[in-house]
Amino acid sequence: MGGKKVAFYSLASSHCLEIKYKCFYFLPLHLVDLHIVSSYIIQVQIMKKIIIASLALISLVTLGSCKAKQSAYRKAYEQAKQREIAGQDNKPALEYEAPATSTTVAQAPVTVRKERVTTYTGEDANHLKRFSVVIGSFQNPTNARNLKDRMVQEGYNVVLATNEAGMLRVIVASFDAREEAVASRDAIRARFAPDFKDAWLLENDL
Repeated sequence: MGGKKVAFYSLASSHCLEIKYKCFYFLPLHLVDLHIVSSYIIQVQIMKKIIIASLALISLVTLGSCKAKQSAYRKAYEQAKQREIAGQDNKPALEYEAPATSTTVAQAPVTVRKERVTTYTGEDANHLKRFSVVIGSFQNPTNARNLKDRMVQEGYNVVLATNEAGMLRVIVASFDAREEAVASRDAIRARFAPDFKDAWLLENDL
C-alpha cells in the first residue's frame, strides 16, 4: 500500500477554529482511523457553531441591556419633566396691580383769614358773601381787573373787594357756608394747578 500522508494543523482566530491539511509529518495509512478523524472534524464544526451562537447571544443581550437602560433613563427624564411642569402649574400666578394714579391735589390745611372787605367801585355787592375764595391780591386795580377778566371767561362770577388797608382782593367765588367755600377752593386749585396753589379763604367781618 502506498503511503498516504495526513497532517493536521489547527489555527485559532477571534471567531472560530479552522482545520487545514498540510504536510506536517508522515504516518502509515493503516495507523490512521478515518472515523476518528471525521468525528473530530464534526466536533470542531459543532464547536465553531456554538462559539458563533454564543457571540451572537452575548451581542443581543448587551444590545438589549443598553436599550433597556436608555429606555429607563428616558422614562425617568420624562417623569421628572412632568413633575417640573406640574410644579410650575401649581404655583400661584403673580398678580400685577397697577399703582393707582390720581390727579387729586392734596388738600391744604383750611386757614380762614378774617377781615372786613367791601365791594370795589362798580362791583355787584350781591356776589359778596361771608366766606370767599381769594385767588389774588393787588394794589394796582389794572392787574386786579385783568385777573378778573380771565376768570370770568372761565365761567366764574368774580368780584373785586377792598379791605381797610386799600388792598384789592380778587374773589372768584363767595358762599354763606364755610364748607362750600373750602370745596370751591380745592376745586379751583385742582383745575388750574399749578396756578392758584395759594388760594385762600376770607371770612368777611361784617
